Amino acid sequence: MKSCRRGLSFLLLLFCGFPTPAQAPASDRLNGKSLEAAVSFAQSLAQWEFVVIGGSLLILVGTSHRSPESRLMRVPYLVFLPAWLCLGWSIYLGTQAQEAYLAYLLLPVTTLNGATKTLNEDIGNEISWMLRGLLLLLIWLIFYLFWWILTKRSAGVKENP
Repeated sequence: MKSCRRGLSFLLLLFCGFPTPAQAPASDRLNGKSLEAAVSFAQSLAQWEFVVIGGSLLILVGTSHRSPESRLMRVPYLVFLPAWLCLGWSIYLGTQAQEAYLAYLLLPVTTLNGATKTLNEDIGNEISWMLRGLLLLLIWLIFYLFWWILTKRSAGVKENP
């Protein structure tokens, strides 16, 4: 009878009182959630970067905007190349952040501090490269805006409705 009570007490403590290796303390779960939020942020940045790349490609191949006729005035369009490279590198760094989170979830040797440090670095670099790419596109946009305002339309060119 005594051993039965002891066994029940042990089982009760085992299931209710002692955390098992599968259970994480509340602070680790909270930090795990913050890592998940950071990865979600990195994914949303990458999605916006894809949208910007796609929109800038439409500018080049589309016909709905007025573009310079002279080759010299089209030279600033070359700024799209380094802008796309910056945005592409930023997208890559966003995937690196996702890989760091997956490593934290799947590899037992990965620590929360290590994953947090890696995520912070990757997302910080992702933002930095994204801003560089957007700055290059802003430079092109300012040039284009001045050109568009200061040049006259050629005779016989119809405006789009």
